[in-house]
Amino acid sequence: MKKIKKFFAFAIYILMLLFFTQSDCRRLDPWYPCSNANSVFVPQDMKDRFYFKDGTYWIYININTNETDSMWVWKSSNAVSCVDSKVYGNGFSKCYESFNYRVKNLAAINGDKYYTNIGINVSPVKGTSNSELFGISDFYLKDQIESYRVDNRGGVYENQMGEIMVMMDSVVVQNNLVYRNVFRLFYPPGARTYDYLLDTYYAKNIGLVKFNRRVDSTEWELIRYHIVQ
Repeated sequence: MKKIKKFFAFAIYILMLLFFTQSDCRRLDPWYPCSNANSVFVPQDMKDRFYFKDGTYWIYININTNETDSMWVWKSSNAVSCVDSKVYGNGFSKCYESFNYRVKNLAAINGDKYYTNIGINVSPVKGTSNSELFGISDFYLKDQIESYRVDNRGGVYENQMGEIMVMMDSVVVQNNLVYRNVFRLFYPPGARTYDYLLDTYYAKNIGLVKFNRRVDSTEWELIRYHIVQ
């Protein structure tokens, strides 16, 4: 009898452990796990240009001074998690992909702090996956500036703050390096923005290949990199 009681006690312990260590989706009503059928994923083009894993680094040159600077991914995460319909009051439950990574650079004055924190946010809506709105944002810890890069809805990019978006076949930088399939995002003169970067060029599976900084009007171009995605 004691053995049976011990067995049931152990079984209950295992079940409780499984319950409390599973995703929050297991505690939704009705219960469901995340699957391809009920999950909304980041548009692939957006992920290719904006998400990078640990081990990634980029080396840039200041075209005005020939100063070089490196940036590297310090910490990254990519997950699919559920959203409780009660939070949004729309009477639906879905899972959403998200990502986040932190980048440091050598030129940062506060070297012990993250240079920037780049992440994706989602605005759940009731409807098809083409209705879901994903947004890229940066947070610059040194200056406490949060920048909103760009939105993507159903695979189509949308602006937020008057940005101009252009798809380019190629961009040529220092030493005649050529980057293909580039997405340019920039603010026209007079646009109201607090963005840290005013003019940016993102190549697929490479990331930021050229940019202009608002704080000092310097222009930087990518000359070497190592990508992990």
